[in-house]
Amino acid sequence: MIIGHMSIMDGLDTEFTVTSSDLVRNFGTWQERVQRSPLYIMHRGRPRAVMLSVDSMTALCARVEGPVAGANEQVGAIVEAYDEAVILADPTGTVTGFNHVAKARFPSVNEGSLVVSLGGDFLKAAVVRVAESGTSEVLEVTLYDRPSREYVARICAMPEGVVILLRDVTAAERLRENDARMLALIEAVEAGGNAATFRLDQRGSLVEPRQSLARLVQAAHDQLAGVRLVTLVSTADRPKVAEMISQVLATGKSASDQITVLVQGRKLQTAKLSLGSVNPIGRVTELQGTLTFN
Repeated sequence: MIIGHMSIMDGLDTEFTVTSSDLVRNFGTWQERVQRSPLYIMHRGRPRAVMLSVDSMTALCARVEGPVAGANEQVGAIVEAYDEAVILADPTGTVTGFNHVAKARFPSVNEGSLVVSLGGDFLKAAVVRVAESGTSEVLEVTLYDRPSREYVARICAMPEGVVILLRDVTAAERLRENDARMLALIEAVEAGGNAATFRLDQRGSLVEPRQSLARLVQAAHDQLAGVRLVTLVSTADRPKVAEMISQVLATGKSASDQITVLVQGRKLQTAKLSLGSVNPIGRVTELQGTLTFN
């Protein structure tokens, strides 16, 4: 089913759009979200600017030796930073590139393969239409590599073909269910008052810290966002915690150890620190952990 036609900038996912005022108020949150996808900054209901991660910007500005990279080469470098499956195709429906997520989820996708082998004549026809008209489309599609799941394909024109962004909407529904279960588990862990859960970005800084952590270390909740976890630890244990974070990020393997935490910034309290990796797309994107006072 065709969900609709749109221009390149219409129909943006609200998850990756933000007003300038909200960006200023919650910069820490949006700074982390932009690591997953470019963020469109809205003005009067229309996109006005784009905020990129350093990796995406590096890819965008990358140049090869000799002639400047072609449009498809530049786009290919950018889409590799996406956490969704992205496929590049020429106007005939022949695959010219893809990111690591697409290859992991769709084994039939190879350079030179045809989109018809992925989603049938329906997907191929949409690719041809978009390439000819320059008008983007959003479709509900069933893909042969994963027939039990439902996908939404966003197809956008580019100078040498199209970009196909494939989002698993089946996974989105299951993700909401899993989030509800995870929240219940987190609240159960924290119910006793002597434990808190937290998230860390790849720099070891707190992401959207919970009130439970602020209560545990007796710190102002609004001052914890973006704070490095090691600053909540005694000076003697900071090298050990920093090494734990580095090892879990590098190996993806969980770790746990006894440490000393600073309460109110000065009182020492022994605690058990446990860290685990979040690895949804073949690489560690963040860490989750628990801090339990002895």
